Amino acid sequence: MPVMSVELAMISDKDDEHVQFPSIVTLNVGGKFFTTRLATLRRCDNSMLAAMFSGRHFVEKDPEGRFFIDREGTYFEHILNFLRHKEMPPLDIAEDVHKEALFYGIDELALSLAETPRLFGKLMGRNKFVQCIADYDEKLRSIVGLAKKRAKAEDKSEVVIGQDLLTEHTCNGSHFLERVDVQYETCTTDFSKLIKCIEIDLKTGGYNVEVFDLGRCTYRESVYDHESDISYEDQCRGLIYKMTFSWW
Repeated sequence: MPVMSVELAMISDKDDEHVQFPSIVTLNVGGKFFTTRLATLRRCDNSMLAAMFSGRHFVEKDPEGRFFIDREGTYFEHILNFLRHKEMPPLDIAEDVHKEALFYGIDELALSLAETPRLFGKLMGRNKFVQCIADYDEKLRSIVGLAKKRAKAEDKSEVVIGQDLLTEHTCNGSHFLERVDVQYETCTTDFSKLIKCIEIDLKTGGYNVEVFDLGRCTYRESVYDHESDISYEDQCRGLIYKMTFSWW
């Protein structure tokens, strides 16, 4: 058995033994290699990195003796640069680095990134908007489920989404007379924003989707007001969109 494996086994079997780390640490983060000072990794007291390299926990090594972190390492250099000298990442990757900052528990970096214009709008505005939509996640899963079910051997599948402004009817599109698959209730005041949120979440999830505006629902109904003894025609006029999924 190699000497290193014996050492690792000894350390892992002795949970109460304080693990010693060198002052200069070489890391393997998901196959990408980094070298930094131990003090840098311990800089944020409450972070996951500080806990990992505190000496209280065993940290696995790769075959070359580098401390291994089982995480995609693309943005780890930006985590290190912030720990070294508070350097912020470029704005075009702020969202990706924000996810890594949350994972590693670098709260100061995560909070700073959350204040950048794009992330502030998404985290504060968009997320609060979505929270007001009843069954948002459930309906998003329904859209994906229908798209997959209809794909079969086809390269594309479609799901039609509508805004219900009248009760007890199923919307249809004014252009293609397409029946709505997933319908949202009247409380959705800005339906175009909701469609944009759905599109963003689908694309973030890896789906290749295009959105088409089908116009407004053409449903009409006659309504009789007993108090005023007046009959009138009410119309839904709810917005309707079609989402086309491309599979291959």
